[in-house]
Amino acid sequence: MCSGTLTQIPKKPLRVESLKEYNARVQCMRQAQAANEDQQRRLLLVADHVRPYVLRIRGILAVDPQTTAPMAQAVEFVHRRVGQRGLVFCQSREIAQALTMVFQQAGLSAETGNRAMASFNSGSRPDVLVRATGTATIAYNVRFILHVGLPANLGAYVQDLFSVPANGPTNSCVILWPESQIGPRTNLDRYCGTHVCRYAQIARLYRPSLEEPKPHEFNCRNCDVCITHPRACPDGDDVYRPVVVPFDGNMAGDGTRRDAG
Repeated sequence: MCSGTLTQIPKKPLRVESLKEYNARVQCMRQAQAANEDQQRRLLLVADHVRPYVLRIRGILAVDPQTTAPMAQAVEFVHRRVGQRGLVFCQSREIAQALTMVFQQAGLSAETGNRAMASFNSGSRPDVLVRATGTATIAYNVRFILHVGLPANLGAYVQDLFSVPANGPTNSCVILWPESQIGPRTNLDRYCGTHVCRYAQIARLYRPSLEEPKPHEFNCRNCDVCITHPRACPDGDDVYRPVVVPFDGNMAGDGTRRDAG
């Protein structure tokens, strides 16, 4: 057996918080609560302005990096959607004519021009209508919209999206983005190259005073940024979720359209 005396560790005296420290701590808590409430009001304001564009465009906005062969990439994109009617925008009429020929050589039903648009809207062939961006276009029963290359700016892109009626079956709007471009030269380059909700960026186009939400703190549930990064915090916190935009009855909880095929 071990012999010896046990030494008792002296206890540290409890420190009483002073009134000054207590008031400072309460003030800090109140400031944090006010900041959190201000953030919530700001994000709800963003949601109010984003919702009309979600319901107007009604497609999941997405950006795919463009390869060195954008026409081949466009053919692959349309091939995966055989049987769906789509609208493809190019940067000029010459490129639209060339891409139409590439589609036809690949066995796809595609045409360009005003006569083709009338035929498309009548419900007959073609399945894919190819147009130059910025051209006056009205297209019905469109399931997808593809941009091969960038329009002049974000406003021109949105006008192309408005070529499709709001009550149509559109479920995806994709840009093939030439990622090799150096730096954001236009607001559309920034739209493609930042991890900020794409619908929030469109809302700010029409209301510049609207504060842009930070990444991960706002979720429209209807663009590739918000679907890929749905949580509010980069560390993946499951408790604190970002402010989200409410949907109409045709939207599913995972951000996809219920009628998407």
